[in-house]
Amino acid sequence: MTGLAKILLYILFSSVLLSSGCSNKPSSSNISSTVSTKKNTSIALSLPGIADVELTKGGSKSGRVTAINDKNIKLEFSGQDDLIAISDIKEIKFSLDSELPEAQETRLRNEPEIWRIKPLTDFQVKDSSKGEAEVSQKSIVKEKQPPPDPLGQPSTYQVKEMWFGSNSSHMKVKVVGID
Repeated sequence: MTGLAKILLYILFSSVLLSSGCSNKPSSSNISSTVSTKKNTSIALSLPGIADVELTKGGSKSGRVTAINDKNIKLEFSGQDDLIAISDIKEIKFSLDSELPEAQETRLRNEPEIWRIKPLTDFQVKDSSKGEAEVSQKSIVKEKQPPPDPLGQPSTYQVKEMWFGSNSSHMKVKVVGID
């Protein structure tokens, strides 16, 4: 075999090997490494002690939010429970003067964020006496997001305000990250 024939055979062999590795179809191992699944994790929320509920027909009610579902919220005040239909609520504001339960030492971080939570039932009050709630991360759409916090992602968020969708399918919350 001549030198030129060896070179041509080498070039042909190399091009076949290179072209087989440059396929446009991803291999199954590439697919598994690029597909990511969003974990269904929950985000911790802190509810201040007293909520002021502004009603759509005027007036207001106050108390500790003890439960929320797709039809109503439950307020507790002086040992008495009061169910309020979601459709009767204009807005819920948590009193800035009220302390977080169990005198949690908190430091507010960054600016408030606005989250849309759908379905509304993904917001769960866990322990109202401690002001503990959580929301499923998969149900949050951030409508207003502040610039990145130099301290990183907060572990807990304090709820400042709540609003409900007209058909009770979702809610919006204004939250602030806390340490």
